Amino acid sequence: MTKSVEIKIGDKTYELCYTIRTLDKYERLLGKSITFLFAAGTASLVRQTDIRFTVSGMIVGLHLKDEDAAYDLIDLYCKEGGTLDQLNAKIIEAVLATGLFTTGTAKELEKVVPKESKEE
Repeated sequence: MTKSVEIKIGDKTYELCYTIRTLDKYERLLGKSITFLFAAGTASLVRQTDIRFTVSGMIVGLHLKDEDAAYDLIDLYCKEGGTLDQLNAKIIEAVLATGLFTTGTAKELEKVVPKESKEE
């Protein structure tokens, strides 16, 4: 399944989208299994969403050419008032949207991915 999640950074709207191939690359960049991250439960998942999680998620989810492009987008997102937690929530939402890693845990993980307000 390929379902994207929109994220606004600067004047542009990007679509975070993961496939089985990009998730494989994500795991290689992280050095750990996405299945393990999600299976460990919500609290453990949140504890493991570090900057490497964010950078790697941006590279593969937005098909960026390198880490520098990811860092630039992350810097701009945060400069505009966003936080790493909000950005990681978008990445988690996009991974969940694949339906590949969340059997039985999607309801629990909805607590991690806050619903956005309609005022954006």
